[in-house]
Amino acid sequence: MKRFAYRVRFVKRGLLRFLSHHDLMRQMEMAVRRADLPVAMSEGYNPRPRMSYPTATALGIESDDEVLEIECADWVPPLQLMQRLNAQLQPELAAGAVELLGPGIRYAVVRVDYAITFPPSVTMSAETCTALLARTSVPIERVRPNERKTIDLRPYLLECRLQEDGSLFLGLKVTDLGTARPDEVLRALGIDIASLDPPPRIRKTRTHIAARN
Repeated sequence: MKRFAYRVRFVKRGLLRFLSHHDLMRQMEMAVRRADLPVAMSEGYNPRPRMSYPTATALGIESDDEVLEIECADWVPPLQLMQRLNAQLQPELAAGAVELLGPGIRYAVVRVDYAITFPPSVTMSAETCTALLARTSVPIERVRPNERKTIDLRPYLLECRLQEDGSLFLGLKVTDLGTARPDEVLRALGIDIASLDPPPRIRKTRTHIAARN
């Protein structure tokens, strides 16, 4: 059976940045259903729409570039697919681009970029960023339920620099073994976002995807 795969790039802004990934999936699935798109279904006893998210943004983080991949059983022109989907979405989740993916090609997220705007109480300097990049290792403790371990952020840290508007730009590498989180990089810079009021505004600006062999 021939299928057509599409990559949808959409935003997650405003109060909808507080959607959990599970709730986001449900919102998008409902929008796809209401748009009457010919989405292909998985096989088995509990068929599900063939929709996937190569990466997920953490709760509370805004995004200019979330990614949803959809497989359709019939051809739909990419622009029409975007228009039909946007007619069912709130502006804070609107799609900005849809592209047709090549058949049989595997894709993966290789990098994610962020822009972080600090409250007036935080002072950041270009030298701080330079010093972080000059380090050969950046150990940080990662705490999860029933797990506590030390990881090295340095292999994932591609860029760290101040922008003209005073915000911090981070470019983080994504690998099969994992990646770093923006809050972890901030901790390495000596900034504990939990102690800040108001907290910094963290915004994902770009999700970089590449074909893999």
